[in-house]
Amino acid sequence: METFSISDKASINITDDTGIITLIWHGIVDSDYANSVMRDFLMDFHEKCKQKSITQLVTDFRGMKFMFSSGIKTLIGWFKLFSDEKRYIGTIVYNNRIRWQDVTFESIRIILKDVELVNKEST
Repeated sequence: METFSISDKASINITDDTGIITLIWHGIVDSDYANSVMRDFLMDFHEKCKQKSITQLVTDFRGMKFMFSSGIKTLIGWFKLFSDEKRYIGTIVYNNRIRWQDVTFESIRIILKDVELVNKEST
């Protein structure tokens, strides 16, 4: 497992299990700096997935306690990017008991029809 630090408050654990990449998010993204770091990471990560011919991507947000609106906008742009390119199957795991996740991912369900959303309460 590899860990990428977004800030002193947030990180992403990355696992690769035979072509299925999982990003497990933790913490709080609450600053423009953290959002900028996150955006750069996601764009680099997307390029690496294209080079490695990754077919399945799971993003697990259950450990993410809060993300402010700029971070959510960055996520939507990233999800839209891989959805539009249809390079890999995307699955988002979230907890609808965490308010920002419920609102955000239910909205994403409307915007991105081909991304699977899985609601799981516990991490």
